[in-house]
Amino acid sequence: MRDERSGGQVGNERAAASRGDQTTRRRFLERAGLAALAAGLAPGALACSDDTTSSAADAGLRGDAGLTDGGGNLDLGPQVEFMVVALPDTQHYADAYPKTFEAQTQWIADNAKKHNIQFVTHLGDIVDNGPNLRQWKNARQAMDVLDKAGVPYGTCVGNHDVQYGDSEYQYPSNLDSSCSPFSGLDCKAKEYLDNFGPKRYAGKAWYGGASPSGQSNYQTFTVAGQQFLFLHLALDPAAAERTWAQTVLTANPKAAVHVSTHRYMYDFRLVKTLPFPLNALTGGRYDSTLHAVDNKPYYNDSLTADQLFQQLIAPNKNIFMVQCGHVDAEFRQVSKNKAGLPVHELLVDFQELSPNGGDGWMRLMTFNLTRGKVKVQTYSPTLGKFRVNGAGLDTSLQAMNMALTQYGSMLKSLGLDLNKLKQQLDAWKTPAGKAELKKLLFDEGKRDSDFTLDVAFSSYRA
Repeated sequence: MRDERSGGQVGNERAAASRGDQTTRRRFLERAGLAALAAGLAPGALACSDDTTSSAADAGLRGDAGLTDGGGNLDLGPQVEFMVVALPDTQHYADAYPKTFEAQTQWIADNAKKHNIQFVTHLGDIVDNGPNLRQWKNARQAMDVLDKAGVPYGTCVGNHDVQYGDSEYQYPSNLDSSCSPFSGLDCKAKEYLDNFGPKRYAGKAWYGGASPSGQSNYQTFTVAGQQFLFLHLALDPAAAERTWAQTVLTANPKAAVHVSTHRYMYDFRLVKTLPFPLNALTGGRYDSTLHAVDNKPYYNDSLTADQLFQQLIAPNKNIFMVQCGHVDAEFRQVSKNKAGLPVHELLVDFQELSPNGGDGWMRLMTFNLTRGKVKVQTYSPTLGKFRVNGAGLDTSLQAMNMALTQYGSMLKSLGLDLNKLKQQLDAWKTPAGKAELKKLLFDEGKRDSDFTLDVAFSSYRA
């Protein structure tokens, strides 16, 4: 893809490279939960799983592809279909590739009528550096395209939206970070609220409202008599955000609810054949173990993802899906709520999984109300193609080799044999080894880019 950076942006390459190094370190430090696992768990204490299947992403954008009524009949009469688009972390686009961000929203605008696009959910990390006004301007211009096209949308607050000053812009010296264990976090989320707070949506009938902090919000729309509610929760939501969210859910008992929040699930592309404790981190929700070392919650009174599930997601029968970004990966799992209904939990983020800040990949979700299906596909308007299942194998290998090189001493302190690890990684670089690793990573379908979910929408009513 063409490098879209302006002259001023190129002038910040050194700072950007430094931030990239910091991001890389942060990604692996998130894995520092290994130390807590090694200290508190015995091998086998956690169930380990690997993932995915093959794909036919070029089959088109219809949610009824390959589906039948149980008797082998494809034609079930008129289909009620619409699309929702999920935009994962756009932080690098807002910084260095603004044309990619605009290409995403322009594709949505251009195809809104053709694909009956009802809604767009942004999963957070809208920008890379919270105080950087240039990046917010780029993000605002990209999202303005949706306003002009009349496409409803909502956004989540990401950690980069409230942190990380850079060489261009810094937070004021009197910044209030008292809500967080991290210095340099803007408790008031000023720039986020200035650009994507409630005032942006004044007069929008589909905008339901925001929490008292302004950092959580919700939107509603109705298709063929079925109401949908998209709830966007604050980063690592505090108890007050959960309380507010519960009032929204209680007031909308007949709506099928999709929850978007920035950090909720993780996947480090580790597989069950690796030694403990690596094989105990094969993907799932953030819990207290992962938060135990360095990767603390961003706020003093944050709920972990596990707590959020137990306190908000599981007790509310009408939540059918939770979707997040933050960790560069594709991962999904299904949990049961207290009513026994499946809750589909999805992670998607390409900021480091693909070149050029993510190559414009976004999630297209085609809802088929007639059949109770959601067809999920991953598409890039800048590349002009769909992402196929099994993509990202080389990136996974590179990440594991980088971890071994940069964090060998820490891994050794956990009792791991670095020579054996290196031998395994080298073996996976061969054609036969790549085939083995691909099977381990993708055979269960949890890391797919193209898949179909079963959702009996009428069941998700309180």
